[in-house]
Amino acid sequence: MKILKVFMLLLMCIVTSNSASASDFVWGPYRGMSTGVGISEKDVIDFSKTGGNLLRVGFSQQPLMSKDDPYGFNEAAFSKLNQIVSWCRKYHVKVIIDPHTTPGTQRTTTTLPNDVLWQDTKYHDLLNTLWARIAKDYANNNDVIVGYDLLNEPSGKLLSLQTGAANYNQLAKRLIKTIRTYDSETPIIIEPPVGRDASGNWVNRLEGVNFLPVLEDSRIIVSPHMYEPRAFTHQGVKNFETGIQYPGVIDGKYWDKDALRRALQPVRDWQIKNHAVVYIGEFSASSASGEGGTRYLRDLIDLFEEYGWSWSYHAWRSAPVWDAERISADQVQAQITPNAKTETRLELLKEVFTRNIPVAN
Repeated sequence: MKILKVFMLLLMCIVTSNSASASDFVWGPYRGMSTGVGISEKDVIDFSKTGGNLLRVGFSQQPLMSKDDPYGFNEAAFSKLNQIVSWCRKYHVKVIIDPHTTPGTQRTTTTLPNDVLWQDTKYHDLLNTLWARIAKDYANNNDVIVGYDLLNEPSGKLLSLQTGAANYNQLAKRLIKTIRTYDSETPIIIEPPVGRDASGNWVNRLEGVNFLPVLEDSRIIVSPHMYEPRAFTHQGVKNFETGIQYPGVIDGKYWDKDALRRALQPVRDWQIKNHAVVYIGEFSASSASGEGGTRYLRDLIDLFEEYGWSWSYHAWRSAPVWDAERISADQVQAQITPNAKTETRLELLKEVFTRNIPVAN
């Protein structure tokens, strides 16, 4: 009997040890929003008053590195980043640095499969130089900076057959190695790619986790973006039609909370298998989605919370069509003064933000 007890005690120690080693890296929980370089100190103050504890700061409007030859650093953008970091430190808001757009990409909001970034490794060199600068400048600032987001929304043509400049995993590993040369502590955020597999099947940003490399670094965060189904979340944006309801049939499929759970399942499975830290860096529904959009967001947030994922809503005072403070698409189209009223969407976010641990002033 004593031998059995000793055996059970040893077994418990082994299990506890393995569990601890798999989950030593604790990050968050963070509940916040993404934002842009154009925010002011007042915007940071107002955000802190919502109860959000994280801003993912993107530089789509003012790139940190010029996208044109000779591809120099944009010192004005770095100066603004310094300001934002200082404001966030002052008002107890954490920061993720997200360059968002880089040399070799056509758009400022995402990458495309035919970007020259995926055709010529000189653009990998430029991105590597940018991250070396960021890591050198912002190392030892972990009281406020809690993540480096390597590349916003990577894409590929055939994910299983990428070689050379098209190999996103190779690029990610290189960037991680460079960052760690200068900064051993700041967590690094890697986003799953979107594209087609070897059979030509479409792989969305949630399913893309299965095409990520095995990474040795213990302080890695995996960060899918969630805009499924796009016909609903993007209605009123560019050429997307409006009037689509949630819950309801969207593109021939019924979407409700159960459907959202199924859409997120690849990430959940990957998280459990790899003991991963997951952060949904962007999710939203356009202002044209109305009250259905608010129901959609509530269902998504419920699932994020159930799975223990950190998240940031897109966006805080940087893109009117996604702004949680807007009431309707009519306001956006009429260019009514932003932030004049509060809609139920912001109230939803503020309600969930109460779960964040308050920071004493």
